[in-house]
Amino acid sequence: MADPEYELFAIRYATRDAQRSEHFIGGDPHDGPMPMDYFMWLARGGGRTFVIDTGFNAEIARQRRRTFLRCPVETLAAFDIDVADVKDVILTHLHYDHAGNFDRFPNARFHLQERELAYATGRYMQYPRLSHSFEVEDVCGIVRLNYARRVLFYDGDAEIAPGLTVHAAGGHSAGLQFVRVNTRRGPVVLASDVSHFYENMTSERPFTTAFHVGDMLVGFDKLRAAAPDADHIVPGHDPLVILATRLPPGQKLHIAGLAKQFSVSLAAVREALSRLVADGLVQASDQRGFRVSPVSLADLADVTQTRIDIEGLALRRSIERGDEAWLASVKSAWADLKAVPHRYPDDPTVHYEEWVIRHRIFHRALVNACGSPWLLGFRDVLHEQSERYRRLSIRREVGGKPRNVEAEHKAIVAAVIRRDADAAVRALSKHFGTTKEFVELAASRIAEVSRTT
Repeated sequence: MADPEYELFAIRYATRDAQRSEHFIGGDPHDGPMPMDYFMWLARGGGRTFVIDTGFNAEIARQRRRTFLRCPVETLAAFDIDVADVKDVILTHLHYDHAGNFDRFPNARFHLQERELAYATGRYMQYPRLSHSFEVEDVCGIVRLNYARRVLFYDGDAEIAPGLTVHAAGGHSAGLQFVRVNTRRGPVVLASDVSHFYENMTSERPFTTAFHVGDMLVGFDKLRAAAPDADHIVPGHDPLVILATRLPPGQKLHIAGLAKQFSVSLAAVREALSRLVADGLVQASDQRGFRVSPVSLADLADVTQTRIDIEGLALRRSIERGDEAWLASVKSAWADLKAVPHRYPDDPTVHYEEWVIRHRIFHRALVNACGSPWLLGFRDVLHEQSERYRRLSIRREVGGKPRNVEAEHKAIVAAVIRRDADAAVRALSKHFGTTKEFVELAASRIAEVSRTT
């Protein structure tokens, strides 16, 4: 019998501002903003409900200076779930942001690697560098649950239920495990803290909190082995995890319909739309409600030129101020980008998602040495706006005018290596301008088809 297909839901309950140097062992040679989000997960399928990690509460958020958005446990009510009815909770590990609130599930069994509890109660907790990620009361509470025979221990990989497995990884914490869940789109791997961010895995630079660095590096390989491709791996704390639906520009957004589609509350949808309005991706009107921000050739031209101005300035400053470590990070990001295909082999009209992630990292690496958080912030907003148009450009690349994106990137990198700021900015401008040209060609092709059908 085929494994059941589960629905997966991410509950984002907290966030914090942070810098890139906080997220990579050895730091980051050119710091910049890199916020961190906190999630609890819900998996439903085969007549069963699983909660994956339990988050922390408002008091812990205050003590640790995290921005608390909502109680993750209370949010389950938006899914018509009574916490008293939850029978299974999977704890990926016992750090404060994954095992708090455990006492809110009075009838649940807790699934945990045996090594994690031994680690959390053993000799290593005498060292603040390792114990700071644990809350003593959480650990003591799990010990009490063990005495009550409510903890199911595993020694390595195991099947929790048909279509849902846990996989031992260690590294970040001695008994860290990740979760593989069968869904309609295939198996999805919830990495938890095996990879906090996409970039930890793609650049193979582990997070700063580490019990065993070697196991952290091997953990990246285990994630890849467990997933069909990188598009099916979900990191533990990356803001990019927030799920989005691809809707056509100008489409009206019905709050009730979105709440039903994603099985969340009306309040959650309103909050999400408000954030998207602030980012310019959604428009709001008192009379007309919310709509996906329209796209236009005029807006494309404005976004492209503004991005050339802002990112060109950031690139110029990076070349002037960047040291050899920055240059090495650019070369590394360029090598990582070249190592993956640009498009899906079976559908060349769609960008390969791993390429999209590495492409984002590559362009950010180019400007990380500019020394201005404001400049980087403006650059990031423009990047997100331009992404809507870039995805249109690939449709024209296939079966139309050829484009060599790798050659465009190579020209930028070559100028950066020579420390030729003028040439680098020219190559960057040409790269952005070419994307604009291909979007315009795609738009004209769409118009031609519309007139003939």
